[in-house]
Amino acid sequence: MAGHLFEKGNPNRFQKGKSGNPHGRKAAPEDVKELARGLSVEALQTLAEVMRDKRQSGAARISAAAVILDRAWGKAPQPVTTQARNIEDYSDAELVAIIEAGLASAGGSNAQPALSAPPKLSTCSRVEVESGNGRTYG
Repeated sequence: MAGHLFEKGNPNRFQKGKSGNPHGRKAAPEDVKELARGLSVEALQTLAEVMRDKRQSGAARISAAAVILDRAWGKAPQPVTTQARNIEDYSDAELVAIIEAGLASAGGSNAQPALSAPPKLSTCSRVEVESGNGRTYG
């Protein structure tokens, strides 16, 4: 297929590391937004009719109900599960690598740590911190 968009060596193919849409999607013109907002009540009434109509398929009724609930209350929060390690479980080398990665992403490849050599973390003394509610941590 000559001229296929994803053909190897195609000069029109997206360049690696460059967005295919660098300026993003154009915003809808204000007159279109106003027209859509003017139809909002009617659209909601249509959704309510579909939701209540027993002749509609279950999928259509559930979909209409879900759209109404999303507009009224916002989408339900999605649970996020993470597995965090306690900072004491990291080796000094792992912590230094994490810090260096953070510095590199924050300041580019020229970022240098303030210390010439990282201190031994095992020799650091314990620090107590008092929170605003009077509790002391450390």
